Amino acid sequence: MLRDLRKVQAAELGPDDEDTALACEVGELAATAVSRAETTQRLQALMQSAGGARGSGPGWKFWCLVFVAALVAGGAAAWHTRREPFLLAEVEQMPAPVPRQENVFRQWLYASQLGTEEAWRSILEYFPEKSYWVNRAKQQLARIYLREGDNARALEIFNELATLDETEAELRAWGMAGKCGVLVMEGKYREAAAVLDQLLPIRERLVDPPMRQMLNYAVRTVRDKLGPHTAQQWKQWLDEQFRNAK
Repeated sequence: MLRDLRKVQAAELGPDDEDTALACEVGELAATAVSRAETTQRLQALMQSAGGARGSGPGWKFWCLVFVAALVAGGAAAWHTRREPFLLAEVEQMPAPVPRQENVFRQWLYASQLGTEEAWRSILEYFPEKSYWVNRAKQQLARIYLREGDNARALEIFNELATLDETEAELRAWGMAGKCGVLVMEGKYREAAAVLDQLLPIRERLVDPPMRQMLNYAVRTVRDKLGPHTAQQWKQWLDEQFRNAK
């Protein structure tokens, strides 16, 4: 639109017309306008200067340019005021980066204070070589995903932990129990029963109370859905849980 204004300036007003300089200034004003109030004040100043310079006042062509430039400036200001809140909203939605601490232990303490997904993920990102802390940070992430109902992401972590080597029996048991629980929640009872068979030899290594409760629910549900053919050892395990709960 500014190019069209300059064409009108050149074609209609002529190169030597006194209105040309004023019209150019109006065009620049439209291009750099930041607010409607400021634009109005500057246009009024231009009109007053134009009236003082010529006794008969500026020509109608100049005032047409002023009117068009005001529309452009007003539109630019309105677009600016509408867009700024959207930009601020996008910035506010972006999570602040979790600062790196001097060692993994301090990173763990910092993550424990925040308790957010980003905080626990910072351990994986900053200290990937610290497998002990990384695996326990994954446990915290799985709990967050379960709480949020994101079973797919929780199951991904459970699968990772369930496939650790024999030296990580506690984590393997924890991962299998979590996997079994998610499968039961999704109605995949036969798959859950297969996981129970894998968990059976190391079931005593599961020491986390919330996960033992989850496994308790999973075992009872599988037995109800598939019948009493589930391993007799699980029945004994359930009986032990019941006695311990008294």
